[in-house]
Amino acid sequence: MKHVVDNKSGSSLIFIFAALGVVASISIYVLKVNKQLNEQTSLLWQRTIADETAQSAFVILESAMARRLWSPPPDDECMIDEEFLVQGKLDNGATYEVSARYIIDSKTLEMVSTAKYKDYESKFLKNLKIYDVSDYLVLSKTSKTTTIASPRYSTTLPASMIARDRKVYFEGGVQFESITHRAHDPDPDKDKTYPILNPGEINIILQGERMIFKGGLMYEPREAPTPSHIAHPGFFNDFKNITTDVYGITSGPRYLWQWGGGGAFLTGDFNLATSVNQSMRSGVPVSLSLIRKHFYPIAFMSGTLPLNATNATDTGSYFNDPNRWLVFYYTYGPNGIPTYGARLNFSCYTMNLGTDSRYCSSSSLFPKGFESWRLNSDLKGVLFTDDFEELQTQTITWDNMEALKEDATSCGIVVNASSGMASSSYDDCDLSDSNFVTKYISGAGVSCNRIYRLDSESIQGKLGNFSPGLYSGSNPKSLRRIIYSEVPLEIVQSQAAGLATSMNSSVRKNLPLWIVNEDVNIIRPHQPDTTSPINERPEVFRHTYFNGSSSGSLSSLKLMFISPEKTLIHSPFHVPLTPAELAQDFPVYGGKIRPSYSTTTDWKHQEEDGFKYGVRVVNIKNTSLIDNTTYYSYNEGFSFRGLWSAVDSSAIQVLRNGCMLSPSENEPVSGQPGNPAYITATGRESVLPAGHPALGKTVPPLSSKFYNKTAGIQIPAYYRPYVFQLQSSFSDVYGSVINYEGTRLGVYFSDEIIAGKRNLNVPKYNRQNYYYQSSIDFSKRSYVWDSPNWYNPVGSAANPMPCTVDPVTKGTTDRNDPMNIPLNRAEFTFMHQSPAEEFNSLGSIMSLPLPMIKMRK
Repeated sequence: MKHVVDNKSGSSLIFIFAALGVVASISIYVLKVNKQLNEQTSLLWQRTIADETAQSAFVILESAMARRLWSPPPDDECMIDEEFLVQGKLDNGATYEVSARYIIDSKTLEMVSTAKYKDYESKFLKNLKIYDVSDYLVLSKTSKTTTIASPRYSTTLPASMIARDRKVYFEGGVQFESITHRAHDPDPDKDKTYPILNPGEINIILQGERMIFKGGLMYEPREAPTPSHIAHPGFFNDFKNITTDVYGITSGPRYLWQWGGGGAFLTGDFNLATSVNQSMRSGVPVSLSLIRKHFYPIAFMSGTLPLNATNATDTGSYFNDPNRWLVFYYTYGPNGIPTYGARLNFSCYTMNLGTDSRYCSSSSLFPKGFESWRLNSDLKGVLFTDDFEELQTQTITWDNMEALKEDATSCGIVVNASSGMASSSYDDCDLSDSNFVTKYISGAGVSCNRIYRLDSESIQGKLGNFSPGLYSGSNPKSLRRIIYSEVPLEIVQSQAAGLATSMNSSVRKNLPLWIVNEDVNIIRPHQPDTTSPINERPEVFRHTYFNGSSSGSLSSLKLMFISPEKTLIHSPFHVPLTPAELAQDFPVYGGKIRPSYSTTTDWKHQEEDGFKYGVRVVNIKNTSLIDNTTYYSYNEGFSFRGLWSAVDSSAIQVLRNGCMLSPSENEPVSGQPGNPAYITATGRESVLPAGHPALGKTVPPLSSKFYNKTAGIQIPAYYRPYVFQLQSSFSDVYGSVINYEGTRLGVYFSDEIIAGKRNLNVPKYNRQNYYYQSSIDFSKRSYVWDSPNWYNPVGSAANPMPCTVDPVTKGTTDRNDPMNIPLNRAEFTFMHQSPAEEFNSLGSIMSLPLPMIKMRK
C-alpha cells in the first residue's frame, strides 16, 4: 500500500497537491469545534474532534481522486494501484489516515478513515461508485435542443443509437428530424393514408438500458410550403389555408407540420433494435406488428386526420400507427409552378405561435399522453424525461489537465514543439477557422498552425515505462495510458488494418489509450478503396476508416479523445494550405480577402481528394469523444477540413459559384433565361476550349477531374466538381457521413483565468464553411441575368451587377439570400452506433458517493 503523502518519488505524488489545501481547511474547522466544546466533558470533546476529523479526512482523498478524474493512481509498472492511503496531523494534535482500496470488478473505491485525538479513536467507512467513460453511450450536459437525423433522403442509413447495457443521457431537449427520400403518389389525396415506407423510413432507432431525455422529446416541426395548384389542384384546395406561401405572395397565419415521412423507434430491447437496424441497412422489410407499439407518437391526441394540436388538451391519448400516417411527396414553386419537391407528414399540424405552439408530438406539452405511450410500449423504467434526477458531472479544470499530463510524463507520451515525440510536423493555414481568418484580414501577421503528426505505428515504442507482457490475458489492472499534447496533434492511420498494427491482441484488448489535448485533436483516417466514382461504381460511396478497417480482421484500440475543441477530420489525401499559397491565392485588399477561387474549384488542394471522391463515409471505430458541452451538442463534436460535400441545387448557389468561375475580374458571368442551373460561367460556353483565359486561374486546368468529360470539357451543373453531380444521379445525399461507433460525452470545461493558460471554456477555433461579405471581397466580379423571374436586378452587358449585391432570389419576393463564399465545404450527417461489446473499462470520468458508516470508536 502506497503512502501517498510522504512518497516523493513515485507516481502517486500527483495526489499530494490537491490534498494540502484541504488539510488546512479541516484544521481550521476542527479548531473552531475545539473552542465550542471547551466547557464540555473531556471524553465528549475528544470523541467529537475524532469523529469530525475522520469524516472530514475523506475529502482529502476524494479531492485527489477528483483531480485525476476519479482514476486510481498508477503503480510502479503503470498499472492500477489497487491500494493507497493518505495520512497527516492537524494543528490541534489530531491525526488521520485514509486508506483506499479500488475494487476493479465493481469499479468501487472503498475508503476507511481513522482519526485519533488524545485517548479517542474514530473510524468511518465510505464507498464511492466510480463511473467509467464506457458506462454511457451518450452523456450530453448541454441545455440546447439536439436534433437526431439520418442522412437526408437515405433509405439505408438509419440514425441508430444502440446502447446495449449502457445509458443514454440528454439534459436538453431532443427532436427527431425524419427527412427521407422523395416517394409516394405525386398527386396526394387528403383523405387517403400513405403509410411510411418499409424498408426505408424506420430511420431513427434508439435503444438503451436507461434513456434519459430531461428536456423532452418531439418530432422537429417545420412549416409546409403550399402545394402547387397546377400539379395538385385537389391537394392545393385541401391544404392551401394551413400551409405557407414560401414566396410571400399570400400573407396569413403560419402552421407547423412534421417534415419528412420517417419515424423514431424506441426500445430497451437490444436484440430487437439490432435486428431492425440490420434490416433497414440491408433493405429488408420489418414486421410492423412486432414493433408498431415502439414508434414514437406523431401526435399526443386522437381523432380524424389531420389532427389539429393548436388547442388540443392532454387527455392521455396518442396516435402512433405508421400504417395510417398521411405521408405525401408533393411539388410547389413560385406562382404555383411545380418546380420544387417536398416530403411531409400531414397527420398533425399546429398554428405557429412561437413558444406557445402546441407541438403535436411534444412529451413536455402532453405528459399524460406521453406516459400512456411509455407504459404501452414497455418503456416504463427504461425511458425517462423530467422524472429523472439531473446527473452531476465534474467540470474539467487546468488542475485535471495537469494531473493527466503528469500521468503522461511517467506512463505515456507528451507532445509539444520540443519533446521530439511527433513523427513529423507541417504548416497549414486553416481557412475553416474564422478566428484565424479574422486575424489574417486584420493584418496582425498571424502564423499558420503548426500541425504535429503522430503516426499510430510509432505509439507503442514511445509509451513511457511500457511492457507488452503486462497486458496478457484479461488483465483487469490495466490503467489508461495518456498521450498528452500541448499543440495541434494529428493521429494518422497509415495502415489499412487499423491503428498501431504492431500491438498484439492482448494489448489492444486491455490497454485504454487517452489522447488529451490542450489544443485540437485531428484524425486522418485511411481509405482502402482509391478508385473514383468517376471511373467505376458511381453508385457506391467510398469509405475511410479510423481505428479499424472494412474487414475487421484486426481489433480496434480502446481509444478516447478529450479536448475543449471540436475534433478535426482531415482526408487521407489532405494537402495543407501553405503560407506562400495563402498570400498568393487569398490576398487581402482593403481589409477583406479577395479569393482566387473557392474550395469547390480549388484544384491545387482538391484534385486528388474532393474532385476525385466526392461524398464519402468516415467510419470511426470504438472511440470515445469528450468535449465541451457549452458549445458542442451531441452531433457537433467533429468538423471536416476541405471539400466533403456538394453545394445544393438552389439557384443562389449557382450564381455565387458562377461568380467565382468568371475568367477575370473584368468579365461578367451571364445567365440563361428561365434555367438558373445552366448559367454560362465564362460568358461564353459551358464547354471550355483549350487556351481559355480562365484556365489555371479561377478555373481548373482542362486535365482536372472537376469537369464532366463525357461531352467535351464541360463545366458541371451548379459548378460543383463532376463527381458530385454523378453521385447525385444515384442518391440525393449531398453531404458526407460520419459513421461513429463509440461513446459520446459532453461535459463542462472551466472558465477560470490562469496566467499563461488559455480559458478552457472558450474555443480557440471557430469552424466555418462560409464567409460573408464582411470578410470576402468579390466586388470586382459581376453578373448579367436574363430572367427577371429568377433574379432582380438582372443587369446588362454594359452595366453588369456586382457579385456583392444580394440578389432577390425570386422576382416575386423581397427576401434576400446572402452571397457568400465557401472557403471550406464540409457538411455531414452524424450517425451513431454502439461500440463493440468489449469496448469497456476505458477509465473513469465521475463518481457517486455512497452513505458513510461509522465503524467503531
